[in-house]
Amino acid sequence: MERRDFKVLIVDDEVGIQESLKAIVSFEGFSADVAANVAQAEALLRRNGYGLALVDIRLPDGTGLSLLEPLKRAGAKTVMITAFATVDTAVEALKSGAADYLRKPFEMDEVRVLCAGAFQEASTRRRGDAAPEGPAIIYRSECMGKMLGVIDKVAAYDIPVLILGESGVGKEVVARCIHDRGPRRSFPFIGINMAAIPSELVESELFGHEKGAFTGATERRIGRFELADKGTIFLDEIGDLSFALQSKLLRVLEERSFEPVGSVKSKELKARVIAATNKDILESARLGAFRTDLYYRLNGIRIDVPPLARRVEDIEPLARHFLERTVASLGKHGISLGPEAMARLKHYPWPGNVRELKHAIERAVLLCDDGAALGPRDFNLGDAGAPGKSIREMEADIERDSLIAALIGNNFNRSAAAESLKISRRTLYNRMKKHSLLGNGG
Repeated sequence: MERRDFKVLIVDDEVGIQESLKAIVSFEGFSADVAANVAQAEALLRRNGYGLALVDIRLPDGTGLSLLEPLKRAGAKTVMITAFATVDTAVEALKSGAADYLRKPFEMDEVRVLCAGAFQEASTRRRGDAAPEGPAIIYRSECMGKMLGVIDKVAAYDIPVLILGESGVGKEVVARCIHDRGPRRSFPFIGINMAAIPSELVESELFGHEKGAFTGATERRIGRFELADKGTIFLDEIGDLSFALQSKLLRVLEERSFEPVGSVKSKELKARVIAATNKDILESARLGAFRTDLYYRLNGIRIDVPPLARRVEDIEPLARHFLERTVASLGKHGISLGPEAMARLKHYPWPGNVRELKHAIERAVLLCDDGAALGPRDFNLGDAGAPGKSIREMEADIERDSLIAALIGNNFNRSAAAESLKISRRTLYNRMKKHSLLGNGG
């Protein structure tokens, strides 16, 4: 199946949400239709087929939950989207057949992962293959092959897994592989990044809270542990969890139950737990910064994801994979990686690992023309301070990279990109023109 043949239905009455989701879906190379209410969505369903539906729960003419059954009959994977993460709506959606649950405000990467997973599943079904085995891990190296062997062995069992590796190596991809290759694959995969949430909100995010439990708790809210149901809860950057919450998490894992903030009623922990960190968590335990008993509770099976610098054989297949995806996403044609460019990629140390490689490919494709063979000069890999460059050239490199990062990070929304850079939209336009980032349409 070609990416352009995979259709996504977006059902939301907020114009900003519609535009943001459609931009992300289009950037991934898929096509999208938008409905503002239940009636419009039903009309589109009668005319078109969809592989994925992103549906708001609260709509002007009813609830998005009413679309779950017709979407299921049509073979679409459904993800519910809402700013109102209450127990009733979340649990009802998951029990009624929703594949996942996305809470506003969402991150671009969350939507991209959902789209990629749904596309992979649809492609697998169309080929008539066996059930999908989770996100693809692109590799040639022996060390990654051995790691996948471990994943295959542990996926079928509920033993806790601790994934270790540097930032950007793909720890969440490994966690999703474990989930999707195991018996819990039909239940939700719910992730939470401990480092991205203010410490005072982590407990509520994990376990939920009752109305009035604290200032600002205006309604009851479900936590990630309950949302995961019988699926998988992925605790990313577990090394950043405060010592006080480490004690609470240990008790939850030992007793297989938890209480929402402000409640005295326990809820059963049904989900499998997978944790990950980029820190030397054992050393943290030895220094007293991480509970030793929690470390051993999480460390049922340890999986070490090697950095990209230690698996140079994987750089070429990964680069070609990201090139193919980005070319399709941006609607470009005939772009290739020349041998000198590939040699440059293989000799770069990749401190940001697979994530940095992916972003480097995206930037290079964004800036090149159709039919181009990418060369070493198309990849600004730590070259800003290279000998022979003037201060003005180095400043220009930094300015161009910051523009590209802001545009990609804001789904190519110029107003949002300008705001993130703290400059006016006109200044952004002038700088884009200066660095030839306007494209053919200006």
